Amino acid sequence: MHNLQSLDKSVFTQWFMKRQYSYYIILAIINMSWLILSVWIFFITDSILILILGLAFLTFFRVQIWFLGHDLAHDQVFKNRKYNRFFGYLSGTLIMWVSHGFWRSTHNAHHDHTNQGDNDPDFPFLRDAEFFKSFPGGVFILRNIHLLFFPSFMLGYYMYIVQSLQFIFTKITAVKIYELFLLIVNFIAYASLFIVTMWVTQWIIFLLLHFVFIGIYMGISFAPNHLGMEEIQEDETYERYFQIITSRNLYPGFLVNYIFGGLNYQIEHHLYQTMPRKNYPEVAKIVKQYCTENNIPYRETTFLGSYKEIYASLKEFSKS
Repeated sequence: MHNLQSLDKSVFTQWFMKRQYSYYIILAIINMSWLILSVWIFFITDSILILILGLAFLTFFRVQIWFLGHDLAHDQVFKNRKYNRFFGYLSGTLIMWVSHGFWRSTHNAHHDHTNQGDNDPDFPFLRDAEFFKSFPGGVFILRNIHLLFFPSFMLGYYMYIVQSLQFIFTKITAVKIYELFLLIVNFIAYASLFIVTMWVTQWIIFLLLHFVFIGIYMGISFAPNHLGMEEIQEDETYERYFQIITSRNLYPGFLVNYIFGGLNYQIEHHLYQTMPRKNYPEVAKIVKQYCTENNIPYRETTFLGSYKEIYASLKEFSKS
């Protein structure tokens, strides 16, 4: 058992928990530039290929804003939690069209019990072969899960939208009414953008394609974090150091850090959820050294390497 006290002392005695307002302001400005660029493209051309490029920029903008919403949900941005919640609803519910309240509750549960059976709401079906055997066609899906999982990213965003609406319309509250209002504003804004710049049939196709793009970007960003890593028994007392052995980092770099919204430092994020992501690179050095000295596995690999591991894990699971 590792209580991580010496690790925490090494981290907390330095400046790593200090808010990084200038960093987040710059990040927000950069991310907004993707929106401006995509809208500009929609208004200047009728070329399908260039419009698809604009759609890609719009996708990048929305998922990057969701990464920012992720930081807000973990209180990484502001000291005052009310500010984190206010801007969290704007980035998640308004811009990303996913209920910030729903996502925050499930994501916190994931952090509390990472890779621990049904206690972790992220991909629980990938830990239970009996789930697939319980419905028609499930056995076929199970036997081919290693082939079907990656294409399923295309449907991921649709599922988030459905779950968000289910969450909002269950036990209506004032906050949920506010979220519903933000969802409506979002839909009107994006539908108007497409309607003004395209024919009706074209904008419907582009909107659906946009959802597919978002699902793929989300999937390739989230899948490497924990899939194929250590599984914790459901009845086992969850220890904090489990956050290390159940998480996987991607080798860092400027583009990797930006494209994945800092989630490539998954180990450090799970250990220090409220720490601004800008500080992860320095903290990773301390965590890695601690793990080496205490014989704790610290998994770090390339993006492609992570998917090889996930594929191998799913192929083994398909034999269950």
